[in-house]
Amino acid sequence: MMHLQPSTGAHTMTSGKKFVLILTAISALIAAFILLQQGQAPIEALYAFLRHDIHPGLYILLMVFLPVFGFPMSPFLVLSGIKFGTAWGLGISLLIMPVHLVMCYLISKTFFRSMILMIMHSRGHNPPGFLTARPGKLMFLFLILPGPPYVMKNYILALTGLPFLSYIGLSWVVQGALAMPVVVLGGAASQQRWGLFTAVLILLILGSMGMHWYRKRVKNT
Repeated sequence: MMHLQPSTGAHTMTSGKKFVLILTAISALIAAFILLQQGQAPIEALYAFLRHDIHPGLYILLMVFLPVFGFPMSPFLVLSGIKFGTAWGLGISLLIMPVHLVMCYLISKTFFRSMILMIMHSRGHNPPGFLTARPGKLMFLFLILPGPPYVMKNYILALTGLPFLSYIGLSWVVQGALAMPVVVLGGAASQQRWGLFTAVLILLILGSMGMHWYRKRVKNT
């Protein structure tokens, strides 16, 4: 029986917990920014800082390259909604994600492969075998359930021997769907739509907890 995410022990923090911590930290930073602002509407000040003080090209460049080298993707998704608005933030994020997949795939075929495997093993992750009768279902569960971080999942899938189009197609669809509410969270903050912001934040936390519960149930069956 294949385990979706091998682990070396209980000390490894799950991605579900990390995801909740990241969202909580981002929300706390936004709240702190609000409290520290004087003389102008705080959200307008934050929005102006992200929109004007950080060049869009530089932001997109950082979003393209940093996650491939391990930087968390969630902050970029939230800030994309704040910087570009919900619609543009979604479009940019969804276009960048397949770039990440292609880069991870290509990097995993180079001399960095051994280094990537060493990092995976040190964190308790191993490329699972998806070459079964139903690789699509196993890939879907691997992508949607808590486990390795965003970029680590990309590298793991790139090292499984899956056909390139299957690797790109399903990963893009599933990860893109998971990214959408995170971008909406940032867009809601930039538009001061606090009801929507709170609803999406609660939805993300409950969804993460639910997937974590389901993963534990799958492992115990």
